[in-house]
Amino acid sequence: MESLRVQGLSSGMLLELAGGTPYYFGIYESQLKSSLNFTQSQIDTVSSTGNLALYLSVEGGLLIDILGPKFLGCVAALLNFGGYFLLYQVVRGKVGASVGRVAAYVAIWQHGAGFMDNIAVVLTLKNFKHDSGKTIGLLKSFFGLSAAVFSCFTSNLLSMTTNKDGDEEQDLNQLFLFLTIVPCLLIALAFPGAKILPKDIGLSRVCAPGMRRCIRRHLRIETVSADWQQRAAPH
Repeated sequence: MESLRVQGLSSGMLLELAGGTPYYFGIYESQLKSSLNFTQSQIDTVSSTGNLALYLSVEGGLLIDILGPKFLGCVAALLNFGGYFLLYQVVRGKVGASVGRVAAYVAIWQHGAGFMDNIAVVLTLKNFKHDSGKTIGLLKSFFGLSAAVFSCFTSNLLSMTTNKDGDEEQDLNQLFLFLTIVPCLLIALAFPGAKILPKDIGLSRVCAPGMRRCIRRHLRIETVSADWQQRAAPH
Protein backbone atom coordinates (compact mmCIF):
# COMPACT_ATOMS: atom_id res chain seq x y z
CA MET A 1 0.00 0.00 0.00
CA GLU A 2 2.69 2.47 1.05
CA SER A 3 4.88 1.60 -1.93
CA LEU A 4 1.97 2.37 -4.26
CA ARG A 5 1.46 5.70 -2.56
CA VAL A 6 5.16 6.57 -2.89
CA GLN A 7 5.03 5.58 -6.55
CA GLY A 8 2.06 7.91 -7.00
CA LEU A 9 3.95 10.73 -5.29
CA SER A 10 6.91 10.15 -7.62
CA SER A 11 4.55 10.37 -10.59
CA GLY A 12 3.25 13.67 -9.24
CA MET A 13 6.80 15.01 -8.99
CA LEU A 14 7.47 14.08 -12.62
CA LEU A 15 4.23 15.76 -13.71
CA GLU A 16 5.14 18.94 -11.83
CA LEU A 17 8.63 18.88 -13.31
CA ALA A 18 7.15 18.60 -16.79
CA GLY A 19 4.49 21.22 -16.05
CA GLY A 20 6.79 23.92 -14.67
CA THR A 21 8.06 25.07 -18.07
CA PRO A 22 5.97 28.30 -18.01
CA TYR A 23 8.63 29.66 -15.61
CA TYR A 24 11.22 28.93 -18.31
CA PHE A 25 9.53 31.32 -20.75
CA GLY A 26 11.25 34.33 -19.20
CA ILE A 27 14.67 32.87 -20.03
CA TYR A 28 14.15 32.88 -23.79
CA GLU A 29 11.50 35.62 -23.99
CA SER A 30 13.88 38.36 -25.17
CA GLN A 31 15.48 36.02 -27.70
CA LEU A 32 12.07 35.06 -29.07
CA LYS A 33 11.16 38.74 -29.25
CA SER A 34 14.20 39.62 -31.35
CA SER A 35 13.87 36.51 -33.51
CA LEU A 36 10.27 37.37 -34.46
CA ASN A 37 10.83 41.15 -34.56
CA PHE A 38 8.16 41.74 -31.93
CA THR A 39 7.88 44.87 -29.86
CA GLN A 40 7.92 44.71 -26.07
CA SER A 41 4.18 45.28 -26.03
CA GLN A 42 3.61 42.39 -28.42
CA ILE A 43 5.77 39.93 -26.46
CA ASP A 44 4.00 41.02 -23.26
CA THR A 45 0.69 40.16 -24.94
CA VAL A 46 2.02 36.71 -25.80
CA SER A 47 3.24 36.18 -22.23
CA SER A 48 -0.02 37.38 -20.65
CA THR A 49 -2.10 35.15 -22.93
CA GLY A 50 -0.02 32.15 -21.91
CA ASN A 51 -0.40 32.98 -18.21
CA LEU A 52 -4.16 33.30 -18.63
CA ALA A 53 -4.34 29.88 -20.29
CA LEU A 54 -2.23 28.39 -17.49
CA TYR A 55 -4.49 29.66 -14.72
CA LEU A 56 -7.71 28.71 -16.54
CA SER A 57 -6.83 25.02 -16.69
CA VAL A 58 -9.10 24.11 -13.77
CA GLU A 59 -10.97 21.52 -15.85
CA GLY A 60 -7.97 19.23 -15.43
CA GLY A 61 -8.76 18.92 -11.74
CA LEU A 62 -12.53 18.84 -12.25
CA LEU A 63 -12.47 15.99 -14.77
CA ILE A 64 -9.92 13.73 -13.09
CA ASP A 65 -12.62 11.83 -11.19
CA ILE A 66 -14.54 11.20 -14.41
CA LEU A 67 -11.83 10.56 -16.98
CA GLY A 68 -8.96 9.44 -14.75
CA PRO A 69 -5.42 10.82 -14.40
CA LYS A 70 -3.94 8.82 -17.27
CA PHE A 71 -6.44 10.06 -19.85
CA LEU A 72 -5.92 13.66 -18.74
CA GLY A 73 -2.17 13.06 -18.79
CA CYS A 74 -2.49 12.13 -22.47
CA VAL A 75 -4.43 15.35 -23.08
CA ALA A 76 -1.72 17.35 -21.29
CA ALA A 77 0.99 15.68 -23.37
CA LEU A 78 -0.87 16.47 -26.61
CA LEU A 79 -1.31 20.12 -25.61
CA ASN A 80 2.37 20.42 -24.67
CA PHE A 81 3.52 18.71 -27.86
CA GLY A 82 1.17 20.71 -30.09
CA GLY A 83 2.00 24.11 -28.62
CA TYR A 84 5.76 23.72 -28.59
CA PHE A 85 5.87 22.02 -31.98
CA LEU A 86 3.97 24.92 -33.54
CA LEU A 87 6.43 27.36 -31.93
CA TYR A 88 9.24 25.23 -33.36
CA GLN A 89 7.70 25.65 -36.80
CA VAL A 90 7.37 29.41 -36.23
CA VAL A 91 11.07 29.93 -35.46
CA ARG A 92 11.94 27.77 -38.46
CA GLY A 93 9.84 30.04 -40.66
CA LYS A 94 7.40 27.30 -41.66
CA VAL A 95 4.40 28.95 -39.99
CA GLY A 96 3.33 32.59 -39.91
CA ALA A 97 4.62 34.57 -36.92
CA SER A 98 1.76 36.95 -36.20
CA VAL A 99 1.20 38.02 -32.60
CA GLY A 100 -2.17 36.25 -32.45
CA ARG A 101 -0.78 32.96 -33.69
CA VAL A 102 2.25 32.96 -31.40
CA ALA A 103 0.04 33.88 -28.43
CA ALA A 104 -2.31 30.99 -29.29
CA TYR A 105 0.58 28.52 -29.52
CA VAL A 106 1.98 29.64 -26.18
CA ALA A 107 -1.51 29.41 -24.66
CA ILE A 108 -1.83 25.81 -25.89
CA TRP A 109 1.28 24.47 -24.18
CA GLN A 110 0.75 26.56 -21.04
CA HIS A 111 -2.77 25.16 -20.77
CA GLY A 112 -1.22 21.70 -20.96
CA ALA A 113 1.23 22.67 -18.20
CA GLY A 114 -1.73 23.69 -16.04
CA PHE A 115 -3.28 20.27 -16.69
CA MET A 116 -0.11 18.57 -15.42
CA ASP A 117 -0.12 20.65 -12.26
CA ASN A 118 -3.79 20.00 -11.54
CA ILE A 119 -3.48 16.26 -12.14
CA ALA A 120 -0.47 15.99 -9.82
CA VAL A 121 -2.15 17.99 -7.04
CA VAL A 122 -5.48 16.13 -7.14
CA LEU A 123 -3.73 12.77 -7.40
CA THR A 124 -1.61 13.49 -4.35
CA LEU A 125 -4.44 14.99 -2.30
CA LYS A 126 -6.52 11.86 -2.78
CA ASN A 127 -3.65 9.46 -2.02
CA PHE A 128 -2.21 11.40 0.96
CA LYS A 129 -5.23 12.77 2.78
CA HIS A 130 -3.47 12.78 6.15
CA ASP A 131 -0.20 14.30 4.86
CA SER A 132 -1.57 16.60 2.18
CA GLY A 133 0.33 19.70 3.38
CA LYS A 134 3.75 18.08 3.22
CA THR A 135 3.19 16.30 -0.08
CA ILE A 136 1.68 19.33 -1.85
CA GLY A 137 4.59 21.47 -0.63
CA LEU A 138 6.99 18.90 -2.08
CA LEU A 139 5.13 18.90 -5.41
CA LYS A 140 5.09 22.67 -5.66
CA SER A 141 8.84 22.80 -5.09
CA PHE A 142 9.29 20.61 -8.17
CA PHE A 143 6.95 22.89 -10.15
CA GLY A 144 9.02 25.92 -9.15
CA LEU A 145 12.39 24.23 -9.75
CA SER A 146 11.40 22.95 -13.18
CA ALA A 147 12.81 25.99 -15.01
CA ALA A 148 16.17 25.63 -13.24
CA VAL A 149 16.34 21.92 -14.07
CA PHE A 150 15.48 22.48 -17.73
CA SER A 151 17.95 25.36 -17.90
CA CYS A 152 20.77 23.14 -16.65
CA PHE A 153 20.04 20.51 -19.29
CA THR A 154 19.52 22.88 -22.21
CA SER A 155 22.63 24.94 -21.45
CA ASN A 156 24.78 21.79 -21.46
CA LEU A 157 23.12 19.71 -24.16
CA LEU A 158 22.03 22.23 -26.79
CA SER A 159 24.27 24.25 -29.07
CA MET A 160 24.70 28.00 -28.70
CA THR A 161 24.45 30.71 -31.33
CA THR A 162 25.90 34.23 -31.44
CA ASN A 163 23.54 37.16 -31.89
CA LYS A 164 24.29 40.43 -33.68
CA ASP A 165 25.67 41.94 -30.46
CA GLY A 166 28.20 39.13 -30.11
CA ASP A 167 26.44 37.48 -27.16
CA GLU A 168 25.87 33.74 -27.00
CA GLU A 169 22.28 32.51 -27.04
CA GLN A 170 20.59 29.16 -27.15
CA ASP A 171 19.50 27.85 -30.52
CA LEU A 172 15.74 28.40 -30.49
CA ASN A 173 15.16 25.59 -33.00
CA GLN A 174 16.82 23.04 -30.76
CA LEU A 175 15.29 24.56 -27.63
CA PHE A 176 11.69 24.28 -28.82
CA LEU A 177 12.30 20.79 -30.17
CA PHE A 178 13.71 19.84 -26.75
CA LEU A 179 10.69 21.32 -24.97
CA THR A 180 8.38 19.54 -27.40
CA ILE A 181 9.75 16.09 -26.57
CA VAL A 182 11.12 16.02 -23.00
CA PRO A 183 7.97 17.02 -21.03
CA CYS A 184 6.03 14.35 -22.93
CA LEU A 185 8.66 11.77 -21.95
CA LEU A 186 8.34 12.83 -18.31
CA ILE A 187 4.57 12.36 -18.52
CA ALA A 188 5.11 8.88 -19.98
CA LEU A 189 7.43 8.02 -17.07
CA ALA A 190 4.75 9.21 -14.64
CA PHE A 191 2.05 6.94 -16.12
CA PRO A 192 2.71 3.73 -14.10
CA GLY A 193 2.12 5.43 -10.75
CA ALA A 194 -0.65 7.81 -11.82
CA LYS A 195 -3.42 6.03 -9.94
CA ILE A 196 -6.00 7.17 -7.42
CA LEU A 197 -5.79 4.52 -4.72
CA PRO A 198 -8.93 3.36 -2.87
CA LYS A 199 -9.18 3.89 0.85
CA ASP A 200 -8.79 0.15 1.48
CA ILE A 201 -6.81 -1.63 -1.18
CA GLY A 202 -7.50 -5.05 0.36
CA LEU A 203 -5.32 -8.08 0.84
CA SER A 204 -5.96 -9.43 -2.65
CA ARG A 205 -4.08 -6.50 -4.24
CA VAL A 206 -1.09 -6.09 -1.98
CA CYS A 207 -0.27 -9.66 -0.84
CA ALA A 208 0.70 -12.86 -2.58
CA PRO A 209 -1.77 -15.79 -2.22
CA GLY A 210 0.36 -17.58 0.40
CA MET A 211 0.75 -14.39 2.42
CA ARG A 212 -3.00 -13.78 2.28
CA ARG A 213 -3.68 -17.24 3.74
CA CYS A 214 -1.19 -16.61 6.56
CA ILE A 215 -2.75 -13.23 7.37
CA ARG A 216 -6.28 -14.64 7.34
CA ARG A 217 -5.21 -17.54 9.58
CA HIS A 218 -3.57 -15.11 11.97
CA LEU A 219 -6.70 -12.97 12.05
CA ARG A 220 -8.87 -16.01 12.82
CA ILE A 221 -6.55 -17.04 15.66
CA GLU A 222 -6.63 -13.53 17.09
CA THR A 223 -10.44 -13.46 16.88
CA VAL A 224 -10.81 -16.85 18.61
CA SER A 225 -8.29 -15.85 21.29
CA ALA A 226 -10.10 -12.59 22.00
CA ASP A 227 -13.44 -14.40 22.19
CA TRP A 228 -12.03 -17.00 24.62
CA GLN A 229 -10.54 -14.31 26.83
CA GLN A 230 -13.86 -12.50 26.93
CA ARG A 231 -15.69 -15.66 27.98
CA ALA A 232 -13.06 -16.58 30.60
CA ALA A 233 -13.08 -13.15 32.21
CA PRO A 234 -14.91 -13.09 35.62
CA HIS A 235 -18.27 -11.31 35.60
